[in-house]
Amino acid sequence: MSVATDATKHDAVSQALGFKHKAPRTWWWLKDESLVPLVPELIDAVEECGKGSVPKNVVPLRECARKTIFRLDPAGGPSLVGKACYLRTLRLKSQFIRRGFHYPKFGFDEGSNLVLAAAKGIPVPEVWGYGHVGIRLGIPTATVLLLEYLDTSPLETLIENATEEKQGELLATAIPLVIKLFRAGCHHVALKSDAIMMRPDGTDLKVLDLEHAKFYDEPSTQSLAFHAGFLAGSAKAFVADEVFDRWFPKVLDAADVPGGERTAMIERIQYYRTVRLSRRQREMIR
Repeated sequence: MSVATDATKHDAVSQALGFKHKAPRTWWWLKDESLVPLVPELIDAVEECGKGSVPKNVVPLRECARKTIFRLDPAGGPSLVGKACYLRTLRLKSQFIRRGFHYPKFGFDEGSNLVLAAAKGIPVPEVWGYGHVGIRLGIPTATVLLLEYLDTSPLETLIENATEEKQGELLATAIPLVIKLFRAGCHHVALKSDAIMMRPDGTDLKVLDLEHAKFYDEPSTQSLAFHAGFLAGSAKAFVADEVFDRWFPKVLDAADVPGGERTAMIERIQYYRTVRLSRRQREMIR
């Protein structure tokens, strides 16, 4: 049974982001009062990126039709990451009216999932804030999730051109993260090699992209098999099968999977390694 409801997510974010800030046509939940001076720069970054231009203190990280992810380097504070979702269509606005900011596309669920994950001991970026920009008649033109900026690299980047020996070492450092997801009952539906951040020596591991993650009250070996297989499948273009064939048993060792269940677990891992599933199908794995 899932242990994360709209109410528990709301409570988690309210506790983590205890400072409320309101200004004309915008409101914010922030980690603390020290972030308030950054709000004007954040609003400018969100609005300018929405128009297709980039302010001098902004570095675009990823863009798609409805969302922009950027790094803000403010004059008076540390760098941070902003994930802005733009409510440009009537459909998105109607979804906001029906469900408010709890609709997953608007960033709130990702923020609450990160807070819940951190409380369960899963290493994730710290959530610094959540806000609405350009509010008209109660509907924002954009929602914004503010996160700690990680000065690390995706696992994908580190293993892409590494030797097989180094690839095996880096994958081994990711095993504790996979096990923490398993023990916490967290089902991460997008655990690709670019969703794990670390340093070249394998330290400072953190996991990203928990927007659609599910939390359950008990660990699931099915979810464990999916995590291992999906991660392997995401890196099959540059990691040899033999590297992962040596890695899978190490994952099962760390999860204390009994010997009698290992053959079936390896078969499930190999299935998730090769099959193509929609996000909805991945969400239903339990």
